[in-house]
Amino acid sequence: MFDSVEDILEHARSFHRNLGTAFDRLEHNTGSEKLRLMLDYLAKHESSLARSLKEFQKGASETRLHQYFVHGPPAELMRELSEIDVAAQDSVEDIQEKLLKLDNALIEIYSQLAEKARTPEIADIFQALHETATRERNNFVRGVQDL
Repeated sequence: MFDSVEDILEHARSFHRNLGTAFDRLEHNTGSEKLRLMLDYLAKHESSLARSLKEFQKGASETRLHQYFVHGPPAELMRELSEIDVAAQDSVEDIQEKLLKLDNALIEIYSQLAEKARTPEIADIFQALHETATRERNNFVRGVQDL
């Protein structure tokens, strides 16, 4: 798999955008107030992450964005991400568990990409995304506990 930094960032952005849209749709199809609050929080959170990635892309140099990885994100982690399915009938706890699994997979992807980067500048990009994703996962855990 040959993915540029820009391709990987765009995939991540699209993933967060689509997940935010899915949470928004689910929010309108649930009867549970607690679940509705959590889905609203998650929809906004994922949309914010997508916007942050867009801003990150805008701020990165073309040279960095167009560097390629010989091996992109690990296939098993990408498969794990694609298999996570949140449904309207899921409980708050089910969604929390699935989202933590998703967050942990993203954190691992960013970590591995930082390790595989061919230049320190690219490693720094994915290390920063790793740190941001870790911080956001921790914020999610605290935010959901407050619901």
